[in-house]
Amino acid sequence: TYVDSVFNTLDMKEQIHFYIQDHYLKGTYNLFDNHRIHYITFGSDDLNENFISKKLLTRTKSQVDALKWEFLINNKMYVESIFSRSNTYQYYKNDEKGNYFVLNSNEYRLYQQFNITYKSYYMKSGYEVNVQDGYIKSNYNLDDVSSEDFKSYNAFLDFPYFIRESDEEKVETTLQGNSFSLFTELGGSIEKIFTNIGLRYKYYGIESSNGLSTRIMAGYLFNKQTSFYGGAGTHYAHPDIYYYASRDNQDFKNSTSYTFITGAKTRLYKNIHGQIECYYLIYEDLISKEGSLVKSEIKTNSGVDYYTVESSGYTIGSELFIKGSFNIINGWMSYALSRSRRKHIDHGEYYSDYDQTHIFRLALSAKYKNFIPSLVWNIYSTMPYTPITNSTEEEDRYTLQFGKYNSSRFEVHHRLDFKLIAIVNEKVKFFVEIWNGYGSKKELYQHYDQTTKYQNDNPENKQDFPLVIWHGAEICF
Repeated sequence: TYVDSVFNTLDMKEQIHFYIQDHYLKGTYNLFDNHRIHYITFGSDDLNENFISKKLLTRTKSQVDALKWEFLINNKMYVESIFSRSNTYQYYKNDEKGNYFVLNSNEYRLYQQFNITYKSYYMKSGYEVNVQDGYIKSNYNLDDVSSEDFKSYNAFLDFPYFIRESDEEKVETTLQGNSFSLFTELGGSIEKIFTNIGLRYKYYGIESSNGLSTRIMAGYLFNKQTSFYGGAGTHYAHPDIYYYASRDNQDFKNSTSYTFITGAKTRLYKNIHGQIECYYLIYEDLISKEGSLVKSEIKTNSGVDYYTVESSGYTIGSELFIKGSFNIINGWMSYALSRSRRKHIDHGEYYSDYDQTHIFRLALSAKYKNFIPSLVWNIYSTMPYTPITNSTEEEDRYTLQFGKYNSSRFEVHHRLDFKLIAIVNEKVKFFVEIWNGYGSKKELYQHYDQTTKYQNDNPENKQDFPLVIWHGAEICF
């Protein structure tokens, strides 16, 4: 459906072949009695080609390789070290016009954490370094999306940002900026009171900014089955590089969120446990795009604008979670009720692009001989969108007129997914999945044909896949 959204946005009408490939591999080796080494690799590759010409249209690849070393110093102290590399590659080509766009980004991560326990107390401390390199390459004119300030920004480690070539332009950039973090976490319990305190300092290279995130949690063990807890925290987020590319003024602040939560856990009946949690989050200095609320075709066609105009906001909600087992059946149920609003000084208050009022899920599984059947039932509110209310004719195209921002929603969606696992032996399993085996027609967004006027069937409500069958195997060596 992401590909459908992109093709509709770009008015691409080609018949396509769409290929999906995912892979995952994990290995563990115990070296002596106190060293353990893990290697993990996983990734995906989504490819689209023209059905007739067989020419590549779009391609999205991701690949992660990680090496993890655990060193057990003694029964109270151990060190965890991780080195990883992740690559993201995106390619798009308009076969008709010859235009292309390539994004290639690498992130290298070094993470070390020292853990120590003493009686009912523990401490975790460490550091994390993220270094990114990569480029955005295209034969489009990138001057429209790259200001001189953007090209000259210095990162944590210096390297070229902007390179001109003969028939193309190339922007080399850290897509989220290089960073360095120090963190610590302290926790423990005294009789029936338990607490947890966390601190994280982060240096963000592309802005040369510093942030100190904090968290404190405390709770009370009412009895062996029931506990109550509450907490608060302050967290920071840095602007994505696409915001730097979208405007000349890059004087961004770190976005700040203040989080407050309270909840309770208890055993309801034998093997059935429940939890309820309420939360309230306040957002300040949100990173946004300057300009009109409804402006981009991405928003019009996919329902989400990655450059939303918003300066502050809040989210409030509660979640209920119940899990348990009975004979051969295991399962869990969750329900979330929330409200997420955003504000802008020029546009007032409105629903966040990602607001969902209700989300209900029920998951059940069982094991019978060598078979494990399972199902997941979902009922959820749709995210809001800005309705198209009319159009005005201008030359050979029609300009859209919109209603109030994020004032409409599609009907509530429901879907039922099935999965069956067949166990051949301890090392080989086969599975088949049916997505949306019994579900509603799920409208995803409105697509407007700007060559005709606004009418009953224009815009058209685009829908999700009606049914997907997925099968695979799990093999352990």
